[in-house]
Amino acid sequence: MTIQIDDAGFEFPNEISKWIWIAGIIDAESSLELQKSKGKTARQFRFIPRMACSSTTLSLLFQLKRTCFPYGNISSHHYQDKRDSQWSRTNKFMVFGDGLRIILPKLLPYLVVKRNQALLLTEALSLLTKGRKPKEIEGRLVEIWLQMRELNRRGRK
Repeated sequence: MTIQIDDAGFEFPNEISKWIWIAGIIDAESSLELQKSKGKTARQFRFIPRMACSSTTLSLLFQLKRTCFPYGNISSHHYQDKRDSQWSRTNKFMVFGDGLRIILPKLLPYLVVKRNQALLLTEALSLLTKGRKPKEIEGRLVEIWLQMRELNRRGRK
């Protein structure tokens, strides 16, 4: 199996190899999160499912975007590294809600490291469908958020 690489990225020999490649990037370089943010009132929360991959290698993110097309977007951020005074540029590829509903089921068979996060995020996405009353699902979404927060902790043993 060969993958052709050129300036425009590379093509996959078949659909399965495409999803295996994306799963590898997610396992190694990405995060699957259920972001919790304040809602309109102090007692309300919004839950935003997302997949994010940060990298200083823009060509990697463009390939990821082409592969996940039409889902996802790339943004650029500057941050100051605490180790020195130079500014670094980092780029982030992100996929939200509807894109995740399409992408995650195709990735699940190939995810290893982030499999539990993907399963929890899939459950959260099923709860966050139109017509569901927030009071009915908020308790379970908080549980999922706490489980994902624990799974995503840096240096977790």
